[in-house]
Amino acid sequence: MTRIAAVHGVLPAHRYQQREITDALAAMCPPGAGAQRRDRGVLDRLHATAGVRTRPLALPLERYGLLAASGRPTTCPNSSCCGGR
Repeated sequence: MTRIAAVHGVLPAHRYQQREITDALAAMCPPGAGAQRRDRGVLDRLHATAGVRTRPLALPLERYGLLAASGRPTTCPNSSCCGGR
C-alpha cells in the first residue's frame, strides 16, 4: 500500500509585481489600429481591478516575449477568454 508521508506547497521561482507583468504584456501585444492609449488603459484597468499584487510565473517574464516571437503557434489554454487563440 502506498502512503503519502508529507506534502508542502511550492510556487515557481519567478515572482513578479502585477505592474511588471502589465508593462511586459503591453510591450508584447501590439495596440489596436491607432488606439494605443485606449488599449493600454483597458489593460491597466483590468490588471488593477484583479486585486493581485504579485504573481508567480512558470518562466522568467522576459521569456514570454520570446515565445510569442518564435513564430511557433501558441494557444491559450482558457478557450473562454479568447477562443483558444
